Amino acid sequence: MSLSSSTVLCDRCHATLVVDDPLLPWVAQERLRNYDIPSDMETSRITALLDQTEPEIARYESEIARLEDTLATLRARRDELKRYQGEYKTLLSPIRRMPIDILLEIFSIVCSESGGSLSMPKTRSSSRQPRDHRVITATTLSLSQICSFWRGVVMNSPCLWSTLAVNLALITDIEENGIWTLVYLYLTRSSSFPLTLDIFARNCSGHLIEILPSYAWGILKLLMDQSHRWRDISFGLHWNVYNGMMEHEGGLDGLASRNCTHLQSFKFFCQPDAPIGETNDLFTSQFLLQAPALHSVTLQFCDPDFALPSGQLRSIVILQGSYLSDVFSLLNECPQLETLELSFGPTEADDLAFVLSQPREIVLGSLNSLKLTSPCSNYVSVFFSALKLPTLAILDLQVSKRFNNHGPCGQSLKDMILRSSCQLQKMVLRGENLELQNNTLLDILLVTPQLKSFELNTFSRYYRTLPSQSFDVVETGIALVSSKQEIALHSLQSLKLSCFRAADVSVLISVLKLPSLTALDLGVQSSSNEDDCEPDLKEMILRSSCQLKELILRRGEWMLTGNALLDILLITPHLRSLLLRTRSNYFTILTDELFQALICRPDTDTSGTLIPQLRTLKIEFIRLCSQSTQPKLPDPDIILAMVTSRRNIWIPDSSVSMSAIDNFCTPLESFELRADTVTRTMFDRSDDVIEWGNMLEPRLRALESEGLVLTLRVGC
Repeated sequence: MSLSSSTVLCDRCHATLVVDDPLLPWVAQERLRNYDIPSDMETSRITALLDQTEPEIARYESEIARLEDTLATLRARRDELKRYQGEYKTLLSPIRRMPIDILLEIFSIVCSESGGSLSMPKTRSSSRQPRDHRVITATTLSLSQICSFWRGVVMNSPCLWSTLAVNLALITDIEENGIWTLVYLYLTRSSSFPLTLDIFARNCSGHLIEILPSYAWGILKLLMDQSHRWRDISFGLHWNVYNGMMEHEGGLDGLASRNCTHLQSFKFFCQPDAPIGETNDLFTSQFLLQAPALHSVTLQFCDPDFALPSGQLRSIVILQGSYLSDVFSLLNECPQLETLELSFGPTEADDLAFVLSQPREIVLGSLNSLKLTSPCSNYVSVFFSALKLPTLAILDLQVSKRFNNHGPCGQSLKDMILRSSCQLQKMVLRGENLELQNNTLLDILLVTPQLKSFELNTFSRYYRTLPSQSFDVVETGIALVSSKQEIALHSLQSLKLSCFRAADVSVLISVLKLPSLTALDLGVQSSSNEDDCEPDLKEMILRSSCQLKELILRRGEWMLTGNALLDILLITPHLRSLLLRTRSNYFTILTDELFQALICRPDTDTSGTLIPQLRTLKIEFIRLCSQSTQPKLPDPDIILAMVTSRRNIWIPDSSVSMSAIDNFCTPLESFELRADTVTRTMFDRSDDVIEWGNMLEPRLRALESEGLVLTLRVGC
C-alpha cells in the first residue's frame, strides 16, 4: 500500500497537489558509505520503483513551471508598479524644486572639493598604490552624465568647466590623445569664462621632473594659448622646463604679446635648488604688466628681473630665501600691499652690508598681515628697522635654528610697533633664535594692548626667551615692571605658550592679566618636574576673572603635578573643552581623583559639579612597555562612570530661557581617549594596556551608538 503526500497550492481555493510517496524506505547512509551492493531481487524492485517515480517528478516539474510563470507575471507587474511609483515620487522629490542657482552652487562646491573641474594628483596617496597618481578626476564630466536635466545645467554653466589641474608628467605616448581630448573638451565647454589653471609636472613621488614627455608640449601650448582667459594661474615646473618653453618650436614664447585682461592671481614655483638670479625670459617679459586686474603674486624667490605691476599688488608671497636688498626694492614699489609673506635665506654679508649702507623707511600704509620666516634674526632685525606699518593687525614671525650668525630682533620688532602705531590683534612668535632677551617679550606685550590672539613657541634647550623666574624687578624699555605689577591685555581671547621648561611658562603668566581670555593652550618640552605652574596659573586666572572655555595642556604632567589640575578646574567652571596630552608620566596628572571629581552627580546643581558645561574631553598618554615597574593605569570603572554620568544629563527644553541655560549641566558630546604604547624590543608587550582598553571599549561603544562622538585608540 502506497502513502501519499499533499501540497497546498492556493490558500484561497485550497487546491492541492497529491503525489504518492515511494514504497521503499529512504536509503540508510550506512549503505551508501559502505559501498553496499543490492541483490538481484532488490535491484529489480528498485528499478521498478524508480520507473514509478518518474511521472510523479514530472507532475512536480509541471506544477513548478506553472507556478514560476505565475511568479514571473506577478514580479513583472510588481516591478512595473514600483517603476510607476518611483517616477511619481521623483516628481515630488524636493531636489526638483531646488532653484538652479543653488544647484549650481552645490556643483561648484563638489568640483572645488575634488580639486577642480578636472584634476590630476601631484603625488600618489600611498606607497602601496603606485599608480594612483595617474588617476584623473573629471568631476564636471561625471556630473553631466547623471541625468539629462543635470547634463543641461552643467552644459550651460561654463564656470563648472573652468578649473583645471594638469600634471604634464602623466602625459605619455599612450595617453596623449585621451588627455589632450579631455583638456580640449573642458576648454571648449568653458567657453569664454575666465580660467583657473594649475600647471605642473610631478612624478609619483611629488618631485618636479626635469624633462617633459614629448607629447606634453602640445597640451602645454594648448593651455598657454588661453592666456587671455587666465584668472588664476599657477606654474609648478622645473627650471629646465621653463627654459625649454622659450626654445620649444611650438611657439610658447608668445606671452609678451598677450593681454591678460582677467588675470588676478599668478603663482610661480620651481625646484628648491633653482638658480636664484638666473633670468628666464618667458616670465621676465612684459605680459604681467598687461594684467590690469592682477593683485596677488606668489614667487619661489624674489627676482628683480620679474616684471610685476607692483603698484596694484595687494598680496605677495615669496617662498624661498631671497636677498634683503631685492625685497626692499620690491616693497618700495607696492604701496597698496595688504598681505605679505616672506622667507629669507642664510645671511649674505655683502647683501646685509649694502642694505645697512642705505638706511630707509618703507611705509606700507595698507598692510594688514605679515608673515616672516628667517633662519637668522639679524635679517629680521634689519627688516623691521626699515618698516612702518600703521595698519598691521596680524604678525607671524618664525626664526629657525639652522644658523648661528644671529643677533637680537626683539628690540627692532618693538620699535617697529611703536613707530607704526599699529594695533596688532594676532601675533605668533616661533623659533629658537628669536633673541627676545632683556625682557623684550614683556616690552612687546606692553605695546600691543589690542592683542586678541598670542602664540609663543620657543622650544629652546640652551636659550631662555623669558626672564628668570626669580626676578624682583623686570627692566623694560617702557617702564619698570615689578613682580607684583601686571601686564593687562584686555582684548586677548586666545593664548598659546609652547616653551622648553615649565618655568618659562610660569614666568610669563605670572605678570599677565587677561580678562577676556577664553582659550588657553600650554605646552612644555622638558621632562624636569622641578617646576610647578599651578600657583602662577591659578593666580592669573583669578586675577583676570576670565571665563575660560577651552583648556589644552600638552605635557601637562610637568606643569601641574599631583592634584594641582583639580584646583585649576575648580576655578574654571565655564570650560567646554579640555585636552590633556601627557606622556609616560601620565599618572601624575591622570589620577583616579581627577576622573572621580569629573563625575556628574544627578542630585546636585551646577555648583556641585566640576566644569558642568564640559562638552569635549580628550585624553592622550603614552605607556612605556619596557619599564620594570609599570605605573598605575587610571581605573577604567571610574572613567566609564564619569563618561556615563555626563551623557545622562537632562537637557532643558525650549521653554527654558537662554539666560537660565547656564544653570544646567551640559551633556558630554565628544570623548577621545588615546593610550599609545612604546616598545623598545620585539619582546616588549602591552597586554595590561590592551586588557585595560578591552574593559573600556564595549561600554564606550554603547554610548557611541547613543550619540557620543567617540575616538578610541588603546595599545597601538
